[in-house]
Amino acid sequence: MTQTTAFEKINVSGSASFPTDWKGKSYQLRGVLDRRTVFGIAIPFRYGGDFTWYLLLYSDGKPTGASLVSTKDTRLELCWARAKFPNGPLVADSKQERTRVDMTPGYPILLWRLFAPPPTELPDTNAEDVAFYLHRAIVRVIWNPCSIKPRYDTAKGQANYALAWYGNGFKLMDWYRATYERCNCYDVAGISQLACSLMMDADGKELVDSHWVFQQPNGYINSGPLIGWVGFGGDNLRCNTPFWESKGTAPYVDPDDAKRTDFANHAWVEVTYIGKTGVLDACHSLRGIPPIPPVGLSTRQEYLNQTLDQSKAHGDANAKAGTTGSGSCWINPDTSLTRIGVHNPKGEDSGKKPAASPALEAEIDALVARGRTPDAAPPTFSAVDLAGPALSQVLGLMPVDDNYSTTSVSPDAARTTASFRYRADTRIVVTVDAFGNFERPVRVLVDFLSAFQVRPLDSVIRPGAAPNLGAYSFHTRTGALWIRGNLFVRIDQFSDQRPEPPFDRGLATRLDEHLAAGPAVPHLPSLELPGDAVPRTVRSGETIRVTLGIGLDRLAAVTSVSDDVAVVVPGGAPDADEDSRLLFYARKPGTTRVGVVAAARGSLRPIAQSFEVTVEGPEAPIATGVYDAPPPPSLGNWAPPGDTREWD
Repeated sequence: MTQTTAFEKINVSGSASFPTDWKGKSYQLRGVLDRRTVFGIAIPFRYGGDFTWYLLLYSDGKPTGASLVSTKDTRLELCWARAKFPNGPLVADSKQERTRVDMTPGYPILLWRLFAPPPTELPDTNAEDVAFYLHRAIVRVIWNPCSIKPRYDTAKGQANYALAWYGNGFKLMDWYRATYERCNCYDVAGISQLACSLMMDADGKELVDSHWVFQQPNGYINSGPLIGWVGFGGDNLRCNTPFWESKGTAPYVDPDDAKRTDFANHAWVEVTYIGKTGVLDACHSLRGIPPIPPVGLSTRQEYLNQTLDQSKAHGDANAKAGTTGSGSCWINPDTSLTRIGVHNPKGEDSGKKPAASPALEAEIDALVARGRTPDAAPPTFSAVDLAGPALSQVLGLMPVDDNYSTTSVSPDAARTTASFRYRADTRIVVTVDAFGNFERPVRVLVDFLSAFQVRPLDSVIRPGAAPNLGAYSFHTRTGALWIRGNLFVRIDQFSDQRPEPPFDRGLATRLDEHLAAGPAVPHLPSLELPGDAVPRTVRSGETIRVTLGIGLDRLAAVTSVSDDVAVVVPGGAPDADEDSRLLFYARKPGTTRVGVVAAARGSLRPIAQSFEVTVEGPEAPIATGVYDAPPPPSLGNWAPPGDTREWD
């Protein structure tokens, strides 16, 4: 569905007597929703449902008796935000400037569906709004004790949605669909920070000023469930060893057991509101009936005292100055001016990376060197079919459902994810990232290796183990990852069995053989834009329609982009019935580059085309007649009067 913005003009009949001492002063107009003042609501909220429409005809301010009733409902989502979407910066110019998530070109609708409450749930006063929103987001939506997917990865502490220890891109669509059935604390911190980022004040500042905190070392946790494990009951409700699957123990062991595991590092989100800073952490809760994770009521020191076994070694609550200073907590701006936190909700590598600890960088560099395949062939661009049906045939597996495969595209990168049924209780998920060069896959690999909580890394990631795959090859107990040419490839197993059974490495071998020598698909060297398809000058308020010179059937994914969304807003992917047309919306005067990015069907090879557009000042407003009329009768038990006809 093409996204549009609607502007409504509401005329209100009535009069008011102003006191004489109000003369010359400014006034504030407020709308009222039920018993709450709309403009006084501090948090985002959302209507969603089927609307029935009535058209009543008035004459001289009175109903004429002629009315029309729609025969169809219209499904609408109406989302209320106090400010436009945040769009960075990802790097601050000074310690006084705050970094922010970049949601360009606009708020993702999935965030609203997850976190924006309906008006019927809103508290009585705006003084309660923020606490209500945080509790709802962290406890009811993310922690959700009734949910088992995604649940914490107790085998290796691997992130599947956040791209790195410092956040980077977050795969919101995959989280919404629970594509990967396991997660770690970086994933939980990522979705928590995105929930906070919806709360903006009228000036466009984040209402709770959320900070991502990465602590290294963390420590041994006190007894309590991990996210997604509440429903399994038993010892899972008093877990004190988060990686029990990797050690072959129960979730609870004697506190002094040699096989008890700790969090080598941990991440959470801190929020500041009304002068107090507190911790949000939906990854782990202390034992309770019901177990409730930290939801902003405890300071950092209180949180660490409560959740960590104080009889064991653990990190401190101090912020680390730079990458070598004292203190265990990495946080903006003390540690870095480059953002530590979610960079975007699209799962895209932003290319902006804060410096990691020298020890972690050295460990990853050594692991990458060990994972390099000896005598690997020179890299080449992939030309084989990577579409879902081809992957299904290569692996010999059936899709999990009709929506088993998705493909997304961003400038110079494309990603396809496909889920297959391996056994009744086991799924295989293949993720392939395709890039426009051979350097990006290595950079993404380095970030991915930083997204594990277990240390040392080679205790859960085996570099260079047979079979060797591509140019860089790594295996875990439940999957494999490798680089071949311009591709970064992952294949992961998720099972309901506890502990998870070993991964069948033959699946990875078959997939890599296909990547290396499979039949080539037709090459698509560039996007074609007919000369008359690109308007160079437009008026603000106009819609720009760009027609591709090729059919959508030759593309795995396509979308529109803009260098400056304040001037031109990209409309995203085209509808299937749009006949290869992409939409842009001219907002205000200025000049910017806009473009089309796509992935070739089959090979996923990223391709792009851009052009410059100048937006000129708005046209003169069109004069309209405004007719004030009294409000229609209540529609609660109302039937249209007179001759009622139906319309579509």
